[in-house]
Amino acid sequence: MLKLFGEIIGNLRRKPVTIDVPFEKVEVEELYRGLEFLDLDKCIGCGACALDCPAAAIEMVEFKEVNRKLPVFIIGRCVFCAQCEDTCPYDAIKMTKEVPRPFFPFEEERMRIEPKELRPLEKRPQPKPLPPPPPAKR
Repeated sequence: MLKLFGEIIGNLRRKPVTIDVPFEKVEVEELYRGLEFLDLDKCIGCGACALDCPAAAIEMVEFKEVNRKLPVFIIGRCVFCAQCEDTCPYDAIKMTKEVPRPFFPFEEERMRIEPKELRPLEKRPQPKPLPPPPPAKR
């Protein structure tokens, strides 16, 4: 009983290990894959990203403003695997370090990122390249 009481007192003196989101900045890891960015100048609307997405998190939607189909990312389904970035033959999709906003399942509209909502590439955080693999052992 005394040991338990000592542990309680010790925990009261320590700082909390949780982050007070959204009031504290969340530091992301070096290789973190966050929200997707679509470069409208490079995307031709081929749909390869939507076909290759393992989570079915990309829908091709017709946009009359640009007279072609463009991918719409459904963040609620996305597993952030970066398969869309690897698949795109025109390098139009980039993974950023931007953390997705929290949402509830009934807020379907907040889960969709349409191209018209995206900021220009230079104003978004850029992912850093992966480090080179270690040399093979002989």
